[in-house]
Amino acid sequence: MPTSQYAVVNDLTGIVQTSANTVANKHKPNNRQRLFRSLRRTKSLHSPLSLGCNNRPLRRPRHPLPTLLGALGVIFATSQLQASTVFINELHYDNEGSDSNEGIELAGVAGFNIDGWQLQFYNGNNGGIYKSSDLAGTFSDQYNGFGIMHIVTGALQNGPADGVALVDSLGNVTEFLSYEGTLAATEGAASGMSSVDIGVAEPVNFPLGMSLQRVGQGGQGSDFSWHAGTASFGFANDSQLFASTVSEVPLPAGGVLFASGIAGLLLGSRRGLRN
Repeated sequence: MPTSQYAVVNDLTGIVQTSANTVANKHKPNNRQRLFRSLRRTKSLHSPLSLGCNNRPLRRPRHPLPTLLGALGVIFATSQLQASTVFINELHYDNEGSDSNEGIELAGVAGFNIDGWQLQFYNGNNGGIYKSSDLAGTFSDQYNGFGIMHIVTGALQNGPADGVALVDSLGNVTEFLSYEGTLAATEGAASGMSSVDIGVAEPVNFPLGMSLQRVGQGGQGSDFSWHAGTASFGFANDSQLFASTVSEVPLPAGGVLFASGIAGLLLGSRRGLRN
């Protein structure tokens, strides 16, 4: 191709390239447009109406803290409420001569079921469990909204510092009592816990037909005090008066926690819907 023709082609190519650049620059966003588009993109990414896969709206993930705290509150509060609902009311472990009629008595709110509960008996020498009793049944209404259950346990250790733990169906210790001293549990549901000495005991010359029992007035274990008296397994103890109605039973801190837990669950649910 002659040189003059090359020159013409180059000139035409330059003109086309210049025109293309002019068009491209005309539609190229300036700095202000870039900023505006960036803001729109950021807003779109954080908008609850942004579309994801399958054109379904994307939602911001709900914060898990209210729901988590609510669930923990309900679980802990349930345990606390159960602790006040059922308690050890009487026990017998030693008497003069051959030990006889050893056992535990429970008191509880009428209608409350203890299926899956357990009594774990602890040895004061090593803190281990030497026997256990599985519990079942529902408290009847014997005394102003409360009932009594007699648990025949067989032979119990005579101390010193032996004890018993009342364990609910979730594995929580609701009471850990001991007699003739305190002990530290090394296994079972009460592992790592220290017992509470009831403050009275049955010596080797303890009369047959007597027991250790809670007396006083109230609706939960802490309302009563421990004394020695005539055994009354299956019945209210002498000088013991239960609250006249279940509604008079003082609610523990667990009641407040339970309400707080429910509020936390509802808050988490509402936040999820709002987001």
